Amino acid sequence: MTTSRDPESVSCIELGPTKWTQLEPYLAEIKKLEEEGVDDAALAFFEALLEDSEEGAIAPGDYKAPLGTTTMSVAPAWIGEFGRQGAHRKGEGGRREYRLYFGEAPHDGRSAVAALFAWKTAREMKEQARHQTQSHRRTRSKAHVKQTTQIGKAQSIVKRWATQESCTYRILRR
Repeated sequence: MTTSRDPESVSCIELGPTKWTQLEPYLAEIKKLEEEGVDDAALAFFEALLEDSEEGAIAPGDYKAPLGTTTMSVAPAWIGEFGRQGAHRKGEGGRREYRLYFGEAPHDGRSAVAALFAWKTAREMKEQARHQTQSHRRTRSKAHVKQTTQIGKAQSIVKRWATQESCTYRILRR
């Protein structure tokens, strides 16, 4: 039995070589983390991921998309994410969960935009898991709100970049 995927969940990064544009908000966060020197392995993972996708395709299970389906923005940018755990951070209760949020510039069908690099701490993730298992389904945990905000920020970054570059961006279809 063959199951077809929702086309909205498929990124151009699955189709073969991808041209990446790394935007300033993404680069600024990467630089801060490089200066800390704590999560070099996680940073190397993301760097290798982008390099690999410039040479070939990324597998469907290597990213999540689309994100931001609940944002109220007009013509929201389609956003995907890569995730990876970082090194143990004692003051944060464990490992950070890093996320590289990316959009697409479909003018050529092969361009992606690294928009934002963000994370949640281990404490935030544990609080979110507790919140979800308790009967708080109508409210959102702080970690959930933080991630939703990060996704909205990534959408804004992609839209602003596209305007500055006078190009199109992939719009999220809801």
